[in-house]
Amino acid sequence: MQVMDWWRERGNDLSPGDHAIHLDLLSKIEGVDAAEKYFERLPEHARNKLTYGALLHCYCKENMLEKAMTLLEKMRELNYASTPLVYNNLMSMLVSMGKPGSVPPVYLFTGQLCFIERY
Repeated sequence: MQVMDWWRERGNDLSPGDHAIHLDLLSKIEGVDAAEKYFERLPEHARNKLTYGALLHCYCKENMLEKAMTLLEKMRELNYASTPLVYNNLMSMLVSMGKPGSVPPVYLFTGQLCFIERY
């Protein structure tokens, strides 16, 4: 995080990927609330599949089911929920929460998305 702060202090912009990494680090060091605030302050051009995915990952790691599902809906609206990683995060969260019965529908949905993307 210090390197990213130093980079910005020098007048350099962070890429969306850099913002996604920063979001993940913030969540680990300062908590999900800090990551959410960071995400909310991002300029529109930095809110993309990477930064939305990083925030979803933060929610899933902390088993924040409602926030994760709300964000997933937003990601679907923006067409950002089309990667297996998104659904892998959700499946991991559901299993860690002791809700493995919720995993098969998500898995089937993931398979359909992967098939559509490949063809």
